[in-house]
Amino acid sequence: MSEEILTMLPKWIRPKMYERVSGITVDSQKHKRVKGIWMEGKHWKKGPDGNLYINWRACDGWVEDGYTQTA
Repeated sequence: MSEEILTMLPKWIRPKMYERVSGITVDSQKHKRVKGIWMEGKHWKKGPDGNLYINWRACDGWVEDGYTQTA
């Protein structure tokens, strides 16, 4: 049975969902956060529930533009 991915996603999604839609693993996402490649508040943030959320639209922009965050 194949799984379908919804075409209408909310702006902020959990890392596992982002892995499913982008192919970027949760470990790779963590690396990008820790190294400052993805900016907190723009590409990722902790929600009020304490969970991590990924802004998939901003991450798509990162892929297209290839910019990195400098420390």
